[in-house]
Amino acid sequence: MDYFDFREIKKNDPRIAEIYRLRYKVYVEEWGFERPEDHPLGIETDAYDLQAVQIGAFRRETGAIIGTGRLIPYAEALGFPIQKNMRMDRAIPPELLKTACEISRLAVSKEYRRRAGDNLMYSESAFLPTATAGVESERRDSENDIVLGIIRKICEYSGREGFTHWSVGMAKGLYVLLKRRKIVFEPIGPEIDYHGLRRPYFGRVEEILGGNDELLTIYQRALALRTCTLPQRELPVAI
Repeated sequence: MDYFDFREIKKNDPRIAEIYRLRYKVYVEEWGFERPEDHPLGIETDAYDLQAVQIGAFRRETGAIIGTGRLIPYAEALGFPIQKNMRMDRAIPPELLKTACEISRLAVSKEYRRRAGDNLMYSESAFLPTATAGVESERRDSENDIVLGIIRKICEYSGREGFTHWSVGMAKGLYVLLKRRKIVFEPIGPEIDYHGLRRPYFGRVEEILGGNDELLTIYQRALALRTCTLPQRELPVAI
């Protein structure tokens, strides 16, 4: 990961517009998931961005933003995108929503999606035999894995903020790529046609990361640090 930096982009950071422009290029121009007329300014943004935390992947040499993802804390007024846009076979218990967030809008600049598996994030056609073979040969090269770098940052942020559960709506290709890295989500509904075929997933972060020691350690360390830095409760004084 020496070529890239990963960090949060605050809402008042002027570079947040670059995040939205990158999403426009990927979701509107390249894949046609969103309609251009719905985003006339050349940026792709929605109501969830008002409460979301944006993660940016930066090319260290130039400082250019070449990848992004976001975490959306639960808000009763909006719910999660999977609740609005997908069909779920079972409801998420309300008590879990309080410490849950949704991962969404993973996007990587086309110039950096050179490996055979990079487009699996978006396209089911990756399961053609030739594409799958390419993924297998390329997956060992993690140096340029921008998505994994974004996920590392998501793990760190989730632990620091005390998020215990993740939701996500994703293509089968991304599910398989993550599973190969021992990041395993549990489906809670069927595939539907939303930005291509997508399926909703929900689960406890420690279970999702249970097979990936590196990511689980990042999450648990951040969670432990949060516990240490929280103000201590005052104990009742016996009189």
